[in-house]
Amino acid sequence: MTEEANELATQIQIEIEKVNAEENGCKAEIATKETQLESKRTKETIAVEQKSSEDTNEINEQNVEKLLDLAEEKEALLQQQEELIKIQQKQSHKIEGSIKEQQGAINILIKNLRKKLTHLARKEEVLVSELSDDAPEREAVVNRIISRSKETIAKLDTVMATLKTKKAKLTTEKTTI
Repeated sequence: MTEEANELATQIQIEIEKVNAEENGCKAEIATKETQLESKRTKETIAVEQKSSEDTNEINEQNVEKLLDLAEEKEALLQQQEELIKIQQKQSHKIEGSIKEQQGAINILIKNLRKKLTHLARKEEVLVSELSDDAPEREAVVNRIISRSKETIAKLDTVMATLKTKKAKLTTEKTTI
């Protein structure tokens, strides 16, 4: 029995060693597969990270291109705005010159009207002095002088108002520029 027990113990020992060897083999195989799987996962992770980095770089490049395009558009708009300002300034200068010319012409017109009125007034004064104090023609002449003077004053007031309006408009345009 002792031999049988020893034999059984030996067989059990051999079986235990086989099982342990198989277990170690399986453990080694599992560890190898885990290592392979981990390296594969790491390779895939690296590939995904690289792809993600490439995609991010591509998106950033597109954004930079868009920003550059926007900057170019802004620059073009600013140049157009500067050109418009130059044109407005030229027009403003032309308008100023035109208003000065008109003002000069109006001043000449006023001067001529004054001369004409003075000449007419002197003629009518002579006529009035020649008429008797009681004559109805004298009153008609005086009324004509007064009405012409009022018309002239009204015309001059209109011209002055027009000049003031144009000057105010020009000043407003200059201010907005």
